[in-house]
Amino acid sequence: MAVVVSHRPEAGCFEAEVDGHRAECCYRMADGVLVLHHTEVPAALQGQGVAARLVAGALAWARANFALSGLDAAAHRWEVSDVFRFLEAERERRATYDVIILDPPTVSGVRASLWAQKRDYPELIAAACALLPEEGGHLWISSNTHRGPSVLKHVDAGIALAHRDARILELGGLPPDYPTPLNWPAARYLEVCQVGVGARYP
Repeated sequence: MAVVVSHRPEAGCFEAEVDGHRAECCYRMADGVLVLHHTEVPAALQGQGVAARLVAGALAWARANFALSGLDAAAHRWEVSDVFRFLEAERERRATYDVIILDPPTVSGVRASLWAQKRDYPELIAAACALLPEEGGHLWISSNTHRGPSVLKHVDAGIALAHRDARILELGGLPPDYPTPLNWPAARYLEVCQVGVGARYP
């Protein structure tokens, strides 16, 4: 399947139309940082790598901007991968990270079986914990609470799977630059949690 990605800077998105279906990856610039805040792929196109192609288009644009700004894109690492494959490859090469940010979609059909945040998030949290140093590190975790349990339920289950000590450092929601109408509570769907992860226990 040929997927042609086009950039619509006026709309802040990369998009692809395949067989009459439109997929998009939306972004915004925040203090000079490219934030990919929303990717949507219709059910008819899921599991075919469309989201990965959209994100690859965004990263290609970011690399080109590096060059235009006189920065060496080759000196930085750029990843487009299934998160579980990435985490496993990093674990095999014994990589560690002090901070890991987890902001997954609610559902994804990219893996061999459908991934769902409400069912599979603890497994992802545990896999991320495996890349934190033995003495500990930080996780920043977000969760769509309208489609599943609270972020704290995910954290509790994931930390237990990882056999790590942990403490909640901060719990919050949507940032101030994302205001929502007072009479639309469904718009306030996001919970975020910063977790201090400690040492592994038996």
